[in-house]
Amino acid sequence: MQIEAEGNINIQEIYESIISQQFNITILRQWEKEWLLENYLFPYIKNNDELSKEVVFTTIAILNLKQLEQINIQDCLQDQEILLKIFNYITKGLPDIKSLQLEEKQQMYTFLMQLFCMPETEFVQKECYKYLSSALLLSSNKIFLKWHFLRYPKMVQSYMGALKIQGGGQKPESLFIPNLVQDMIQIIFKYPISEENCKENEELIQIESQNQFRTFLERNSAPLPTPKHIIKAQNEKLLYRKVTQIQMRYLKCIEKFVDFMILLLSSIPTRKFLKIYLLSTNILPYLKCTLPQYHSCVLQTLVQSFEHYLTYPINDQDGEILSLKDQQVMQKDFLKKLQTVLYKQFKFMVQQKELEEYQFIKNLRRSEIEKLFSMMILVFPVDLPPKLYEPGKNFDFLIQEVMKAAAPPPYLNHYLKDTPIIPNEQMIWDYKHIPEESKSGVLKQVLALPKLNLQFLCFEDYLERNYKLFKLESAFDLRKDFEDTIIRMDPQFDQNGAFIYFSGWAKAATEVIKFRIHEVQTPEIGKRIPRRVYGEIQYSVEKMAQNVRKDWDSLKKHQVVFLISFRKEIDMQEFQTELNERQNLIDQIEENEGCKLFCEKYGIRAIRGAEIELVYDERRREILDWEEPDPSKKFQGNLRILHVFLDQAQYQDDIDSGINAEGEIYGNFKLLVKRNPKENNFKAILGSIQQVILQKPKLPKFLDEILLGYGVEDISSSQYYMKNHTNSLNFNLQDTIIDQQHYIDVIQSNSFIPEELKSKLNYGNINIPKRISNNIRFTKPQINAIISAMYHGLTLVVGPPGTGKTDVTVQIVNLLYKNFPNEKTLLITHSNHALNDIFQKISKMDVAEKHMLRLGIGVKDLKLSKTFSREGRIDHMLTRRLQLLEIVGQLQKSLKIMFSEEYSCEVSELFFKLHIQRLWNDYQEKIQQDPNVSFPFNAFVELNPQLFEKAETKEDQYKIIEDIFEQVRECRPFELLRNKKERGNYIICHQAKIIAMTCTHAALKRNNFCDQDFQYDNIVFEEAGQILEIEAFLPLTMSLTGKVKRLIMIGDHNQLPPVIKNVSFQKLANMEQSFFIRMIRLGVFYHQLTDQGRTRQEIMKLYSWKYKQLNSLQSCQPNQDNQFGYANAGFSKTFQFIDVDYRGVYENKPMPYFYQNIVEAEFIVATYMYLVLKGYDPKQITILTTYNGQKMLIKDIITRKCSWHSLFRTPEKITTVDKFQGQQNDIILISMVRTSHPGYLRDIRRIIVAFSRAKFGLYIFGHLSIFNKVPELQNSFSQFISEPLHLLPNETYKTLRAHDDYQLEQSQSVNHPDQMYEIIKTQLIQRQRQSSNVETLSLIQQQQESQSQ
Repeated sequence: MQIEAEGNINIQEIYESIISQQFNITILRQWEKEWLLENYLFPYIKNNDELSKEVVFTTIAILNLKQLEQINIQDCLQDQEILLKIFNYITKGLPDIKSLQLEEKQQMYTFLMQLFCMPETEFVQKECYKYLSSALLLSSNKIFLKWHFLRYPKMVQSYMGALKIQGGGQKPESLFIPNLVQDMIQIIFKYPISEENCKENEELIQIESQNQFRTFLERNSAPLPTPKHIIKAQNEKLLYRKVTQIQMRYLKCIEKFVDFMILLLSSIPTRKFLKIYLLSTNILPYLKCTLPQYHSCVLQTLVQSFEHYLTYPINDQDGEILSLKDQQVMQKDFLKKLQTVLYKQFKFMVQQKELEEYQFIKNLRRSEIEKLFSMMILVFPVDLPPKLYEPGKNFDFLIQEVMKAAAPPPYLNHYLKDTPIIPNEQMIWDYKHIPEESKSGVLKQVLALPKLNLQFLCFEDYLERNYKLFKLESAFDLRKDFEDTIIRMDPQFDQNGAFIYFSGWAKAATEVIKFRIHEVQTPEIGKRIPRRVYGEIQYSVEKMAQNVRKDWDSLKKHQVVFLISFRKEIDMQEFQTELNERQNLIDQIEENEGCKLFCEKYGIRAIRGAEIELVYDERRREILDWEEPDPSKKFQGNLRILHVFLDQAQYQDDIDSGINAEGEIYGNFKLLVKRNPKENNFKAILGSIQQVILQKPKLPKFLDEILLGYGVEDISSSQYYMKNHTNSLNFNLQDTIIDQQHYIDVIQSNSFIPEELKSKLNYGNINIPKRISNNIRFTKPQINAIISAMYHGLTLVVGPPGTGKTDVTVQIVNLLYKNFPNEKTLLITHSNHALNDIFQKISKMDVAEKHMLRLGIGVKDLKLSKTFSREGRIDHMLTRRLQLLEIVGQLQKSLKIMFSEEYSCEVSELFFKLHIQRLWNDYQEKIQQDPNVSFPFNAFVELNPQLFEKAETKEDQYKIIEDIFEQVRECRPFELLRNKKERGNYIICHQAKIIAMTCTHAALKRNNFCDQDFQYDNIVFEEAGQILEIEAFLPLTMSLTGKVKRLIMIGDHNQLPPVIKNVSFQKLANMEQSFFIRMIRLGVFYHQLTDQGRTRQEIMKLYSWKYKQLNSLQSCQPNQDNQFGYANAGFSKTFQFIDVDYRGVYENKPMPYFYQNIVEAEFIVATYMYLVLKGYDPKQITILTTYNGQKMLIKDIITRKCSWHSLFRTPEKITTVDKFQGQQNDIILISMVRTSHPGYLRDIRRIIVAFSRAKFGLYIFGHLSIFNKVPELQNSFSQFISEPLHLLPNETYKTLRAHDDYQLEQSQSVNHPDQMYEIIKTQLIQRQRQSSNVETLSLIQQQQESQSQ
């Protein structure tokens, strides 16, 4: 087939090359670079009604590739007509699904998953959902439907409605999903299995089935011992089994199908009728009993997840969760009915054990089995191969069928109570859930991971998915740290595999001298795990360097450390041979089992986490004070002792495993490992999620349904509350409005604000006489966001770069504090830098110092004269108490009243009530009779003139005295509470009105806040787009009452999302989706700020296309009164992409994802030196790069090139683009690093962040041609041309040249660092000559002056 568009191509030949390589990603990337999709396929599909398989499947293959690169299908396919044609061809135009190759089916499933992951779009709601309608009931097994109708009578109406709609026959859309499922069942049957496979698989299934029976019985109070060690041994036996290429093709296709079904079952709108159909087809038993799942551990886990969602205890009609009691009643009724049928029909007196384990099935003939299934209203699968019904051979399928109907699933999240929180070695190196970073950059397309979609089944499902993903991400972080540490320590073993010593050294690890368990408390009644397991760790710091020793001595309470034991179980030579054999098989196995390789290679026996409770020195003196090391207590000796809490659930699992846990694991720890505290907070966060699941706190009403992705979006928004409850709140905009004209511009002519509200917000009420520090002329969109935030509900504010998100946040917090003085507001951000910036601006507003509190380690970086930490506030209140009591003492002396020699807050209150109030009341009575009566407090006023400086009348003076005693009353709790912890809790719960913390700190301390019965009214999130879903959710649950009135989220979903280190979690599990982004996708109303005040207009155009509307404020318009009107000294252009001449030296990757580019690094450093020579302050310059490897290389070159001269110093920052989000500088230099492939730079969100940091100058160094070939980046990179850097070496800072006067003819072109260094050399020589000339002139002047004298 020929497709003509800007040339001729043969799509049939292209498709044959693609499918012959089984849709190899490398080949697809090559065609994507040629713009095959945009220039050829899309135009052809749009202009032709009849499509071929080659065109459609080439298109969806490239779209699937883009999805792997985190490019949404909506961004690259905005023409709904093209999408509809592709979708219709797949669902209606395919001649026969069975005729497709396995790889084609896999691509089709992936494409359909992309579509169903966008339920918020009109296309999915209108075109896709109809394929999952009640018409599926018509294809379901009628016997099964009969049973289902008895259970859910309302389902009959849906069935009759489907019959009426379909008429005489079924429409194509009603048959698409059934055709997919039936085709998959045939694929399952056709899976090529050898006789050896069958035998091994049968043994494993039998063991697993027995284990499932036992697990089921344990849940129903009939416990039996579970032979876990047998199952583990059998699993390990086949762990590295080699599969053939044909088997691999089948497995990948089946995995993708199961993954697709899980997606559909995990949302209420798509599971309602699909679940019934799938149950009626018996596809779950087919998957469990027909396939050798142990060829693919991923498939095994996917099937478990599939069963979990297929049998999820939820009423699909109303979305209500079935209680544990309801499930138990259903199960007992089934067993009772089963026992009755067996006796009446077959005269079987079934023993209790046989009934519970379903062994009676083995004694039934085929005809009896059919009769039993019919009477029990179960489905009899007549199309299954007869071998599964041969008496005495294999009854696993039938057992699965009976269990499917009889056994209720485990109660939601019930398992979390007994699940270890801290990952162990098995989870850390579990590659079926946590894949290793691919060296080729190609991701596996299917992983057994929970996914954070737009919608969830219920509150428990929402938390369960987040919990599992966060735990897996934490385990991945641990793996990277442990691998680095253990390789550095290099454990050595003897010939028997016993550990001898460590031949290496690592900063984060030390050898354990002694470990012992002090106490194992008995479990609570009805529970399995101990209440606590308390242990002691001893280690030495004698051989540590001073800086390492200091690091180890800074361990804090609640910090998690890790204990590792080592032992190799096999002979070294035999092990090495086996290791090599296994390594050769890894590429041929669906699951990368390299996990076992690392543990076996380094002899890792066990890894157990422990939480620090106390720290002692050699003399067993306690060092910790509260939670941190006490500076007044110094360590003595070299021995350190840690008292720790072990994971109780993990300890019990070790005991239950049948091995000698006390001796082999807990008696053999050799290595103690610590981690960076900033990256080691996972246990507290996981514990917080676990507590939320168990506590089930109330949520604000406006979040009840929208949290799960359902409900009416507008009702959740504060805009709805404002329009329908305008008169319910009285508030004042205070100093938000600058002047009369500002009021007219943003209030009077604002159509967003209801007229009733405008009448309240008249200028006379707004313009209060006491203005504080606001000089920001807020724009109309900013005012709209501020006003909406005063109303109850969810307020979303989207702020493009430079549009004043921080200023809006500050004003919202300021107005909430002043309008609602009795309410408490939480201020939460992602980074400490952003939080401190906002907090410092709030402190300059008219906010009482005592009402402000900053929690977390970032408080140390606050640039304020006063301390706002919890400890600082305690010290402030204690100091203030002494000051106030001294004033009260002065007042007593001035009144010549002998009340008390020593004052406390309690005595002062009595003094006020008994004397001060009496004197004032007497004075008021007397002054009515005699206006010249003496004021009783005159002497005190004369002693403290500064205190009464603003008092104009006697009443004002008394109010000041009254206020003194009010402050004394506020200090009284600090007199009654005697320790820091109680005083700190009092400040948090009762005194502070504005509490600032990062989202991580909020998640860490969530349980502590709940224990204090912490209550708050408002939550304000800044950088909301960068906060993980669960980290945004946990602060909402810090109050168990659910009385939060306002949730205000400010961010930008077009900038970088939360940081996820594992790329598979980021792309395949959608873990990078923030709560903020999900609310926007759900259609919640949001305010978009439209006016930026940061950068030049020409730089803004690089990213403004991504936003609906983005303009520049007047302050950014180029004119002679500001810097925007002038050029950057020494550069022809204000922004430029410098196409570097690499001269054969391109990117380098010394380790995975550690990219470096020496030419760009040298060029960047040389440009920085040139800028400094032109007169720029190094603080005005920031160097950004896209990879950590390049950042480290640039820092190294800066040290070598710039340290020799004090003039150069170092730039303000050298960091990555991701770390610099939310910050800005005058000049930004960016190294793009990549020269072979854009990598993750094709994510437009990262490009927006990179290009929007500069105020006056943006200079990008890279290989333009690889970015020009990326369609998604064209709107930005089409504004660049391939050119060298244009310099004007004779200019100096500040130039008066206009910003658009390039002077290219006079400029000097540079495209290599060697050329730049030559210019720098010339500039330095000229500078030296000028300096020597100045010195010579100075000497001549001195000589002349001496001669004249």
